[in-house]
Amino acid sequence: MAQVKLGFTTLAIPDKILKARNIVTQLTGNAAFTRPNPTLAVVTAAADALETAFNDAADGGKTKTALMYNKEAALDALMAQLSAYVQEASAGDALVILSSGMEVRATKTPPQDLPAPQNLAAETGDNEGNINLSWDPVKKAKAYLMQTSADGATAWQNLNITSTKASVVITGLASGTKTWFRVCAIGAKGNSPWSDPARGLVA
Repeated sequence: MAQVKLGFTTLAIPDKILKARNIVTQLTGNAAFTRPNPTLAVVTAAADALETAFNDAADGGKTKTALMYNKEAALDALMAQLSAYVQEASAGDALVILSSGMEVRATKTPPQDLPAPQNLAAETGDNEGNINLSWDPVKKAKAYLMQTSADGATAWQNLNITSTKASVVITGLASGTKTWFRVCAIGAKGNSPWSDPARGLVA
């Protein structure tokens, strides 16, 4: 079901007046909206009153400025009420909503499965027992997990560390051994598949 997006309260006052009048024009005679609530006459009167107050407040007088803000709040409330009416009368039909002069709220994209990290590289570290892992970043990954294996095919073991970056220095390994590694990305829906393994020589 499509949702109405009024996008009204953040507008500057002249833009609010213009938008309110445009919506009144779009709703006038619109067969999908036969009984607007509030009435279009009430909305028009509120837009006119705000325009007058806005022009009167141009000299910066406190009383006139306060009156302008009062009229602005009144129009804001009427437009919020009118958007609720459009939502109900349209039954969530996006095209019907658009015919009112209002916008349709963008739908949120549900979390997607992450792909496996690509181009994993395992390079000898600078210090004894270290190896440097790096891979291509995975879009929307929150962190990465690593595993190690002696033969690159069986007995994969978690390294019990995570990285929020697409690289990590693994420490505390047996110096001089050739070891296999793989990495997966952690996302909103869970873990990605594991990367292709990469073999490296521990410093």
